[in-house]
Amino acid sequence: MAPESIIVAPAPDAVVALRESVEIWGWAWSFRGIASVQVSTDGGNTYRHATVQPRRGWTWQRFSLQWQPGLRGVAHLSARAIEAGGAAQPVEAVRNAVHTVRVIVE
Repeated sequence: MAPESIIVAPAPDAVVALRESVEIWGWAWSFRGIASVQVSTDGGNTYRHATVQPRRGWTWQRFSLQWQPGLRGVAHLSARAIEAGGAAQPVEAVRNAVHTVRVIVE
């Protein structure tokens, strides 16, 4: 199974507070296990490494990243999984493309 991740929180179209700490978290999985998950808070222009729980058998691995929004408006959060073999979740045009969630910062 190719690497894949999905953001669980914040939910799509959630309203988050400006300059308040927000936990971005979700699940990642792959046949080889997940080595890292990168999270973008600017629509994929830049990425930061999330904390990833260790693999336990064939279970999904939880990832999380603390984020403090600095600008009001719409933000696009993206998660990209990288498996232990080095393959990364593709950006677009395939079944396991990078997952993106739109949130509103007020």
